[in-house]
Amino acid sequence: MYREGNSAGYRPSKYSTGGVACYDEPVPPFLWVALGSAAGGAARYFSYLFLAQRFDPAFPVTTLAVNVLGSFAIGFVMGRPGLPEPVRLFLAPGLCGGFTTFSTFSLDVLTLLREGEPGKAAAYALASVALCLGGVWAGWWVSGR
Repeated sequence: MYREGNSAGYRPSKYSTGGVACYDEPVPPFLWVALGSAAGGAARYFSYLFLAQRFDPAFPVTTLAVNVLGSFAIGFVMGRPGLPEPVRLFLAPGLCGGFTTFSTFSLDVLTLLREGEPGKAAAYALASVALCLGGVWAGWWVSGR
């Protein structure tokens, strides 16, 4: 569980094994994040496969959709009071972090600019920021906060 003063959400135990820290929790917090990240990455991959068949690749709708959905999800998760810390770690930095694609967003903007499409690049960047902020707000609101 989260211990005040430790943003990573864990405290090494007083016991150690060969210099490797033990944890008070049965599952170390970083494993919850790692498992969520793996699931989020796989979900992003399958989302791309699904969406790429349905939308024109001239505009990066797939990345936009994933980022908006992920922004909604992280807003919802972080807006829910009382979630156990392992669940929050799995879902927020794990699943949502692995699912959303800011680095891909940046590459998409650069690609549009390099292809001589500054209008599309600007529209995509603006839509991504506006819709993702809207998504995180909506998720927070729906969560009951």
